[in-house]
Amino acid sequence: MPPSSKKKKKPASNPARGFATVSMPSKPKPEAISTPSSVTEESKATPETEPQPERTAARTTDATAPQTTSSLQDYTPEELEKHLEEAELQILVDKYAVKCKNDAARQATKLDNERRVFRQQSVTLSLLEWLPTDIQDSILELAGTEEHDYLIASGRITSSKQASSEEDLYNKLWTLKETLLKLNFPENRVEDALKHVLQYFAGNSTNAGRDVVWNLDEAIEWLATHSDKNELPSYIQTNSRQVKDTDSVTSWMTESKASGTSTPVSSQNRSKQGKKKDDWKAAKVAPPIAYDSDSSVDPDIMVPEWLELQTQLYSLEPDLFDRPGKGKKGRGGAGNLSDDPETSKLQRKIAKIERDVLFERREAEYIWEQKLDELRKDASFIRRPVDRKKKSPTDAAEQPKPEIDEELDPALLAIDGMEDALGDLFQGEGEDSGSILGIPPPETQTSFTLRDFGKSTGLSPRRVLEETCKSRDSSCVVVYQDFSSSSHSNRKALEVRWSKPQEAPFPLAVESITHKSNSLATFVSMDALATPNSQQAEGYVSTLALFILFPQNSKEGKAYLRLPAVWRELWTEFATLQKTQQDEIDKTTIKELKRLIQENQGTFEDDVVLSDNFRKRNGVGSKPGTPMKGSARDNFAGIDDRLKDAWMAKSSTPSYHRMMQGRMNLPIWGFKDEILSTLDDHRALIICSETGSGKSTQIPSFILEHEMIQGRPCKIYVTEPRRISAISLARRVSEELGESKNDVGTNRSLIGFAVRLESKFTQSTPLIYATTGVVVRMLERPDDFQDITHVVLDEVHERTIDSDFLLIVLRRLMEKRPDLKLILMSATLDAQRFSNYLGGVPVLNIPGRTFPVEMKYLEDAVEMTNYRLSEDAQHTVLEDDMDDPPTDADTTGGLQASLDGYSRQTKETVINIDEYRLDYDLIKRLLLKIATAPEMAHYSKAILIFMPGLAEIRRLNDEILSEPMFQRGWIVHTLHSSIASEDQEKAFNVPPEGTRKIVIATNIAETGITIPDITAVVDAGKEKIMRFDERRQLSRLVESFISRANAKQRRGRAGRVQNGICFHLFTKHRHEKLLSEQQTPELLRLSLQDLVLRVKICKLGEVEQTLLEALDPPSSKNIRRAIDSLKEVKALTSNESLTSLGTQLAKLPLDVFLGKMIIHGAFFRCLDATVSIAAILSSKSPFVNTIGSNSQRDGARASFRRGDSDLLTVYNAYCSWRRTRSTPGSNEYAFCRKNFLSAQTLLAIEDIKMQLVVSIADAGLLTLDASQKAALNRARSNSRNRQFFIIPEDFDINSNNDVVINSVIAWSFYPKLLTREGKGWRNVGNNQTVTLPAVSVNKRADSSVKWLSYYSIMARARNLNAHDTSAVDDFAIALLCGDAEFKMYSGVVSIDANRIRFAVRDWKSMLALKILNSRLREILSNTFRNPHRPLSYKHQQWIDIWQQIFAQAGKR
Repeated sequence: MPPSSKKKKKPASNPARGFATVSMPSKPKPEAISTPSSVTEESKATPETEPQPERTAARTTDATAPQTTSSLQDYTPEELEKHLEEAELQILVDKYAVKCKNDAARQATKLDNERRVFRQQSVTLSLLEWLPTDIQDSILELAGTEEHDYLIASGRITSSKQASSEEDLYNKLWTLKETLLKLNFPENRVEDALKHVLQYFAGNSTNAGRDVVWNLDEAIEWLATHSDKNELPSYIQTNSRQVKDTDSVTSWMTESKASGTSTPVSSQNRSKQGKKKDDWKAAKVAPPIAYDSDSSVDPDIMVPEWLELQTQLYSLEPDLFDRPGKGKKGRGGAGNLSDDPETSKLQRKIAKIERDVLFERREAEYIWEQKLDELRKDASFIRRPVDRKKKSPTDAAEQPKPEIDEELDPALLAIDGMEDALGDLFQGEGEDSGSILGIPPPETQTSFTLRDFGKSTGLSPRRVLEETCKSRDSSCVVVYQDFSSSSHSNRKALEVRWSKPQEAPFPLAVESITHKSNSLATFVSMDALATPNSQQAEGYVSTLALFILFPQNSKEGKAYLRLPAVWRELWTEFATLQKTQQDEIDKTTIKELKRLIQENQGTFEDDVVLSDNFRKRNGVGSKPGTPMKGSARDNFAGIDDRLKDAWMAKSSTPSYHRMMQGRMNLPIWGFKDEILSTLDDHRALIICSETGSGKSTQIPSFILEHEMIQGRPCKIYVTEPRRISAISLARRVSEELGESKNDVGTNRSLIGFAVRLESKFTQSTPLIYATTGVVVRMLERPDDFQDITHVVLDEVHERTIDSDFLLIVLRRLMEKRPDLKLILMSATLDAQRFSNYLGGVPVLNIPGRTFPVEMKYLEDAVEMTNYRLSEDAQHTVLEDDMDDPPTDADTTGGLQASLDGYSRQTKETVINIDEYRLDYDLIKRLLLKIATAPEMAHYSKAILIFMPGLAEIRRLNDEILSEPMFQRGWIVHTLHSSIASEDQEKAFNVPPEGTRKIVIATNIAETGITIPDITAVVDAGKEKIMRFDERRQLSRLVESFISRANAKQRRGRAGRVQNGICFHLFTKHRHEKLLSEQQTPELLRLSLQDLVLRVKICKLGEVEQTLLEALDPPSSKNIRRAIDSLKEVKALTSNESLTSLGTQLAKLPLDVFLGKMIIHGAFFRCLDATVSIAAILSSKSPFVNTIGSNSQRDGARASFRRGDSDLLTVYNAYCSWRRTRSTPGSNEYAFCRKNFLSAQTLLAIEDIKMQLVVSIADAGLLTLDASQKAALNRARSNSRNRQFFIIPEDFDINSNNDVVINSVIAWSFYPKLLTREGKGWRNVGNNQTVTLPAVSVNKRADSSVKWLSYYSIMARARNLNAHDTSAVDDFAIALLCGDAEFKMYSGVVSIDANRIRFAVRDWKSMLALKILNSRLREILSNTFRNPHRPLSYKHQQWIDIWQQIFAQAGKR
């Protein structure tokens, strides 16, 4: 905008004039106002002021403004361009200056407050032993080499073109610069930081949700990386105003010349003006920091305290630091004690600090060297000789006295030449000197301006100033000094000294006035300006100081309103002057920002291209399109004669016709046409058929034949709840089609199967038997599901969580896929409910082919075997995995009434027997009775025994084989889902003549598979199921009674080939009155975590809405609880989006906390420990709880103690058992008895572990070669002499490092974390006080243990007990627990919104920790996304550093 043509009241200054405190004209002028020449030395000697060019520019503008009266038409093109540029800059200044500075001040204040408050509330994190200098340097060096590539790869780089506008970029950049300067970062480093921000983050948007300056975190991180340690604001200094080296000058005024102060001064300071000073040291005022030599010094303030004492000592005895000494230069304050008491006292204090072991000597000396240089400059400024040529006193005395003009102040110095401008400024040479600074008499005449302000009434400016200063700092000192030369020419100086650092005021430049300021003092002096009386001079300097110290935007900004009108006008004059000067400075700032933007503009486009190419190379960017698969659906449109020919060839073989005869005898064969015609007319069909009808093998074959005869391509998936069912059925159907035994899954066969790790099928296989879990996982890849034409859900009555979820998805899918057919099959099914759920689909009831089965109960077994409870039947081992606790209702009158007709002894035994306990002796006697009793001979050909789990199967197997009766003429087989397939198949073979068999199985033999020759069933009446434990808030494998529907299925297995018999080992009363009718659907009794992940992976929409579509929907409370737990382990983000970790967790059949532990264990190479611990927590503790022998039991447990961890203690016991079992000649059972361990539980843990290893390998987290896969299959064998599977060494190098394992446990279980509080523990997650159970190894943990992770908390009596605890180091918590926010300026690590805070001592350690944290999280995330991809070279370097850190920690 054009300059104002309005005339100023004040005459224009010389535009070439800079800021000067003392003026000297070449020749005295007669005018009242003289124009002194500038003195450059003063500028150099005033480090507290801003750089001078801005001030010169301000003067120039001020001086030339009144002369600018020409219009725009009179400008030359160059002048016009310059004028328009100035106008544009002024517009930007008017628009953004105030906002930018206010935002910066607010942000700086916020960060200062955060630093002060958060550090006080934080736990100090000592990184010296974790990140020693060599490792810290390695981290910073590696980060520096890959900085550019990392910023691009992380996706954070943004182009300036993404910024809203160039003007907006000015605004953001200006605010950022002001903020960094207010945070005390060096100005040259700030400019470099701005360049970095412009190069990489120019397009970042401002986060409106947070009061954060644009790209402030990125800039501070860059400064922390590229600045030297001494250039960064110290974390130790927590004052909001940190004292800089330039603040070492605490006074510019000689107190002995003071005419008055606002506080009492000593008699020495009241000495008459002109009295010669004995020592220059009085020109310095000691800082107000007191130090008591008897008090202990906080280690955090030792360095500042030492520097302060050194400064005081220098002010007293500078020669101590100037002497050549043997030690380091400039250090020697605490050497030989001085004779002066005050000096020696300071030396003793310094020596005491230096002797402290926590004193950082090197850091202190480094800072002191720089500060000493500044002090020496100040000292030379104050005590420099009169002349550099060292004039003698005689020469000085011979100087002629100048003639003093009436208007000139003889006390003011006129300097001979620019060379010696400040040489004598503070040197007092004689009593006649009238200088307030002790300067020598003037050599030439000096002119000054006389200004009359008139009379004023009201409060004096001095009083307003003093009261306002006291309101800010009650200990401040306001000193006035009069150096008037005559009664009608009055001049004064003023100095305000603060007791604590303040924000340095604006360096206002006022004509004829000296102004110096820093954070500890402000000095103003009327050099070439005088007033008619002393009151006006006092009012002038008071008003000026008030304006400088308390601007309008400060807390005390309205204090000037108390001034009389004449002084308020002067205030306004100063405000106008400051606005002019500030605008010029701001214009210069904008010019600099514009230059920065233009200089860095060229790199933006290159970086965008580089970023895009980098992402394409490394797969970081947008996902490439999925390659188009050849969809079989494209070929379904027409008839394919080749399919007809293939079926004709298959059905014409002799083997096919031979098998056809057996198929035609099945009950289902007669309903073939009805099934197929119904399926042609409807899209869904429900088939209810009793066991033995042949539905599982025949209906899929019917559909396959029907489609191929018509030449229609088809893909049929049959889902089975268990892998053994899928494999055995696929082989049976293949055999029925006349195929060879080994053809299944090859191009020669129409049949295949898909189970975990053992899938056999080709792309062209039309009929595939698969486990329900495999089909559910196919939903993750919609393209794989496009080929499927028929889905057959077998055994849907079991209501597994996978089958119910599959129904939800298929019901939705059928609305989009009119060609998709759905068939539901079961033996016991509430068909009408399913029909209504699917929209009223038809139901076919097909009778089965079974023979009558005689039902017997517990009382019948006791009566027949004459079983009596032995005296030691009192159970010494207390089982804790039963789902249903015993109740008195079981033994009330109803049970007694049901025992009428039985002998008295039977009644007593049945009433006293514990149905919740498996009685192996009773089962063995019952088997002997069936095998030997003549009346049982009809049923003894093949006996099927149902047991709850694999551990129970193994124990019963041992009991049976130990009986001589069964050692000859009998074969014993076992069936369990974890047993290798080839071992399971032997159970289906009919033994040779004269040999009988016993099959011990879990509920795997209930449905789905049929052992054809079974004639007797012994049902233990229990099963092991997963159930969500409400008390512990975790899923556990528990033992519970079966339902009546299960009991019906089990006894039906005895009537396949002849009349059978079934013994249910529970009472008839329980069967009829206490057992539930149907099994509870898993959807209602399991944690829904896995299902929520499945919904997210399949992208089915809102989780709650999707799950409420289930046949038996879970409660909203359970859904919400599952979502919250997934957020806690970071499987879901805060807005419920799926993370890469969540994708991997969905592949593991575990509680998400245990799943996360296994994934971390695989990544951090301690897989054996984590998978073993997961198996232990999924089962139960192998330590038995006995009645009595507590001291022996506790001693045995203590002998396995390891790593201050309950989990590592149990893992240690498990490893000892494995070693014992693998050692030839050792007695496993003696070892277990001695150490109060359950061999049965340990075997169960081993079995679960093997299942988990299979899952991990299937998920890609564990890579096995062919030999290792074979070893894994051998380890899953049922043989008593089986070999243990050993985790490959590449995945297990840290299983002996307790620090690594405990850290992995904490990272996985977080926020399940306890912190020590007094003598107890506090739950970090909810701040509840918790206790530890007596059996915990941490019950009496050492005081060095500050943090514990835990797995579950149970309420017992009035206490909350934390179980399965493990000690963890604070470094591990800061490294990878939760979401860590690194507040670089505060030096605080905040985890999960200040749930946990750690304070770090220095910037470089903080930076190294942050870098290591971000790199490890990045590598983990990449591994979760692509578990099969090996680590890159750079990623491996970071893992090597991590390994080095924790390997060293493990040795401590």
